[in-house]
Amino acid sequence: MNSLPAHSKVGFSSRKRWAACPGSVKLSENIPSTSSKYAEEGTAAHALQQFCLLHDKNAVDLVSKDFTYEDHGETKTIKVEAEMAGHIQGVLKIIRRMLNEDPCSEIRVEEKFHLHQIHQDLFGTGDVVIWLPSKNRLVCRDLKYGAGVAVDIEDEHGQANAQLEGYALGALLKYMKWKPTEVEIVIDQPRAFHSSGETSRSKILPVSYFVDMAADIVDEVKLTEEASAQFGRMLPFPWEISYLKQGDHCRWCPAAPLCPKLKNKAQELAKKVFAPEAPYKPHELSETLDWLPILEAWIKNVREFAYAEAEQGRTPPSYKLVEKEGRAKWREGIAFDLADKLGIDTNELLEPAALRGITEIKKMAPGKNDKERAEFIKEFTIRESSGHALVHESDKRAAVKLDAASAFANQ
Repeated sequence: MNSLPAHSKVGFSSRKRWAACPGSVKLSENIPSTSSKYAEEGTAAHALQQFCLLHDKNAVDLVSKDFTYEDHGETKTIKVEAEMAGHIQGVLKIIRRMLNEDPCSEIRVEEKFHLHQIHQDLFGTGDVVIWLPSKNRLVCRDLKYGAGVAVDIEDEHGQANAQLEGYALGALLKYMKWKPTEVEIVIDQPRAFHSSGETSRSKILPVSYFVDMAADIVDEVKLTEEASAQFGRMLPFPWEISYLKQGDHCRWCPAAPLCPKLKNKAQELAKKVFAPEAPYKPHELSETLDWLPILEAWIKNVREFAYAEAEQGRTPPSYKLVEKEGRAKWREGIAFDLADKLGIDTNELLEPAALRGITEIKKMAPGKNDKERAEFIKEFTIRESSGHALVHESDKRAAVKLDAASAFANQ
C-alpha cells in the first residue's frame, strides 16, 4: 500500500463522476487539486472523529483546545470549536451505541483498501468499518461534513451511493474472515439539511449484491482506460466526445473548465431566451432550471482555473492580473484625533452597542449540539418570510397556494 499514489485516478470518492463520464479521468490529468476552507474544515472534522474513536475521547471535551492532525502529509493545528465538536459528538454517540449493542463487535477507523483483485488502480480509505457478528453484518460509515448539499444514500432509482458501494466492497475483500451476510452503508452528515430529516442515512444490502457490483466496476474502469487511450491518439480536440457525459457530476469535476461537452451545453442553454410575454415550452424552462446549479459551478470553476493559470504565469490572452481595489478602513486609534478635527465629542463617532447575530449567539447557548442550541434561542426569535422561492419539487417545504387575485397581482 505504501507504494501507491496518495490518490487514485479512479478513486471511489469520485466514482459517480468517472463512472458516468469515463473521459473525465484523462481530461482531469495534471490539473492541480485545489483546496478550500470547506475542504480543510472537512479534513479536520474527519481527523477529530478518528482521534476520538481511536483514543476513546469525547469531542466536546476538546472544545477550545489545540488539536493537531495530518492533512495529506502536512501537520496542521486548529482550536476545536464548539460547533464542530457538537456535530462530531453526535456521530460518535451513534457509533458507540452500535458497538455497545454487540459485545463482540469490532471497529476499524480510516481503513485503507486496495481492491487489487479487481483492478490495480482501485484503492482508497474508508472512514469507519464495523463488524457486528450478532447480525452477521458489516457496516461502512462515511462522514460528510459539508453543509451545502445533502448527500443521498441512494439515487431516485434506488441505486446505492456509488462511493459507499466501493468502500463496502473494499472492506468485504479485506476482511473476508468475518463472512457477513449483509452490508449496511451509512452516510453521517450532521450539518446539511436532508428532506428525510435524518443526519445519518443508511441502506442494507445483501453480500450477493456486491458480486454483480464488482463486475460493473471492472467495466466502468475499462471504459476510462479506453477513453484515455482514444484521448492520447487524438490530441488536441476534437476528441471522441462520446466518452464525455454531462450531468450533475460535472459540479465536482476538476476538468469542468476544459470540458467541450459542458461548454456546448452552456452555449445551448444560453441561446434559449425566456420572456413572460413570449411563447415558450415549459419543459425547456424546467430543464434549464435543473442545469443552473451545474452551470453556476462550471462558471465558478472556470474563473478559479483561469486565475490559477494566471498566478502561475500562464495568463489567458486578453487578460491580465492587477491589484485589487483596496477598501478604505479606519486606522487604529484615530477616534480621538478625528473627533478633535471635527470639533465633536468622541462618543458621537461610536455606534451604540447592538445585539450580535443569531448564529454567533447560538454558539454561546447551552446544548450538546446545534439542534439543542437552536431550541434554546427559539423563544427569542421570530421567522418572517421575505417572499417566495422557486425550488425543485423534491424540496420538503409545502408548495404555496396562489389564489387568483394573488396571481393576477404578480403579473
